Amino acid sequence: MARRSRRPKCVKTYLTGQDGRVQFQPPGTDVCIHDYCPFTGDGSSGNTKITLTCDSDFQEEDCIEFIAEGEANLDGSYFHRTTYFIVNAGEWEEGTYDACGNNISGLPWIEISLDPDGSVIPPLGTGGVVEGGVRQDSEDGLIRVKLCEYMNACDVRSFSLQVTREQFSIVQIACEPDPCSGKRPKNKKIQVGDTEIIGSATVILDNYHDSLNQRLVASSVISANPTANVRFFVHAETGVNGEPILEESFYVEGEIVITGISMNVDPDEVIEVTIDFVFNETSHFLSKSVGPKPEVDSDYISACAVCATSSNWDGSVGEIINAGGNEICSGIDPLSTYAATTDPGPNYVATGAGVTGDSLCDLE
Repeated sequence: MARRSRRPKCVKTYLTGQDGRVQFQPPGTDVCIHDYCPFTGDGSSGNTKITLTCDSDFQEEDCIEFIAEGEANLDGSYFHRTTYFIVNAGEWEEGTYDACGNNISGLPWIEISLDPDGSVIPPLGTGGVVEGGVRQDSEDGLIRVKLCEYMNACDVRSFSLQVTREQFSIVQIACEPDPCSGKRPKNKKIQVGDTEIIGSATVILDNYHDSLNQRLVASSVISANPTANVRFFVHAETGVNGEPILEESFYVEGEIVITGISMNVDPDEVIEVTIDFVFNETSHFLSKSVGPKPEVDSDYISACAVCATSSNWDGSVGEIINAGGNEICSGIDPLSTYAATTDPGPNYVATGAGVTGDSLCDLE
């Protein structure tokens, strides 16, 4: 009698909270400014400062990047999607005006460099547009200033998420009557609508004024619109550098608005603060990307077709757009940029200073 083959056992590893992690981009670290006036500082010829909006909350040593949106023209000293570091930050004194005549008293300013300890790169004042012989802000564009990376929140005690969907009751009356009663039965069905994700995170306060937890708690009160970009890792698979490998991790990513905080101070316990929030939008849920894909400018799609197979680059330092594997065409990252002093190879498109060759590659 032949033995019946056994089914292979299901090998699983059950997840625990030990591999959880939280990453934030705090409120006030994703703002928009105009493309000329903020880069003139106080209007002096030797200006080195960039003026930000009143709701911004950047700090020294933060890494940032500029993204031109719409028809904006970024100042000639800087490149799109390039990492810069804030080396100095402060606020303008009372009675300060920029070169456009705007009162910038009390507004925050920053000085930036390509290196955390490097020299300040002053703006050239070449952004915006020239109309009637006068340089001014573009009407149909803004410069987005945002943190270049997520920050790890080290002292998160726990977090919780709750996903709910709107429910609608739909009653349908059958077309044919019931053969026994002669009545037309009613069928009730439930249909779901929009998804809402709410949650809370409990963090431990420390005595460092510039720590991420302190920034989160403070900005939830002082920010006019306390939104933050977050990644809540249910399970973080980390690489050799200790950072999560997104393709192998389970996480929820999106923009949240902080709706409240609560804390309890006990002399015998560490101080914990619970932050309540609601997701405005979600881009990733556990193992799946969700939400709409980013739009791709038609100029970049054209550049893929024309330039992805040849390097139209003369060796000058410029803005490089990665078109390898047609990523630029699929909308994964249409503005991914890179500054280099050597030819990056055939899978890159060069734009900006020193560009020669096909005009479609010169997207500036």
